[in-house]
Amino acid sequence: RFNKLQNNILFQITTDDFRTREYELAVLPRPIVLNFEVELIYPRYTRKTNEVLENTGDLIVPYGTLIQWKFYTRDTRELQLRFKDKTQKLEQKNNNTFTYAGSFREGQTYSITTYNEYLKNQDSLSYAINIIPDIYPLITVEEFKDSVYDKRLYFKGMVKDDYGFKKLSFNYKILRGGDSLTP
Repeated sequence: RFNKLQNNILFQITTDDFRTREYELAVLPRPIVLNFEVELIYPRYTRKTNEVLENTGDLIVPYGTLIQWKFYTRDTRELQLRFKDKTQKLEQKNNNTFTYAGSFREGQTYSITTYNEYLKNQDSLSYAINIIPDIYPLITVEEFKDSVYDKRLYFKGMVKDDYGFKKLSFNYKILRGGDSLTP
């Protein structure tokens, strides 16, 4: 029995009056992910500063975020990201670095699988991407007539957005014709 071999080993089988020739047990390199970076490039409307996360695969990001992965591996010839509806073979930047970039419209799980010429790594890493939807702005306006002056109108309102707003303008138009006023 050979336990947890890290290097090749030479061995023979012997009994009282018999000895085999020398054999070599070769340890094949296993394709592994050493570490990885995830760069999050947020949409401008969020006004969030882009960031780089290390060894973090579970993500919660605003809708429209560009996600760029960079995987650092050892003894890996191919790396795949498997999403619910597709499998993506990653671009190899150099000998042991793989990259991929994507933007997602809905949350999903994904897994990372590594390969080399000796082994298809059955151990995959699984993660989830959760998307924070961009909620439409909410605008409410109430119209009030002046109790004394019939033709005078007042407006009160509220505007709300999950990422704030830069500008609000109130536009109106007075239509002549009879006694009617229309905002």
